[in-house]
Amino acid sequence: MKKQAGANSKHASQWINTLEQYAFPFIGDKSVTHIGIDDAKAVLNSIWKGKTETASRVRQRIEVVLDYAFLYEGVDKSNSARWNGCLDHVFAAPKKVSPVVHFNAIPYINLPGVMQALRIKTSV
Repeated sequence: MKKQAGANSKHASQWINTLEQYAFPFIGDKSVTHIGIDDAKAVLNSIWKGKTETASRVRQRIEVVLDYAFLYEGVDKSNSARWNGCLDHVFAAPKKVSPVVHFNAIPYINLPGVMQALRIKTSV
């Protein structure tokens, strides 16, 4: 598979590790031509509700791998890991499963003090 341009080693490691941990047990030995919607569901079912962000990333990564394989192996088949028009009919949208929780805003009047405190801090 083609390595992403500009991807750092940590990102590349996370990319393959999530596939090894979550996807390979279900589809690791299958030919891309035999991976279907039931396989995508099997990979995602156990993690969609409890690890929604991870599940969403795993789904996206499977989709990329299948797209690449279909393109370079001349497979004329729809991608069973695609969200729009496929898995969006099976799973609730990630934002509905794990809604985004934002930090509270600081009052505008306190912003100069917060900025000063941040400038003093050193990062590790």
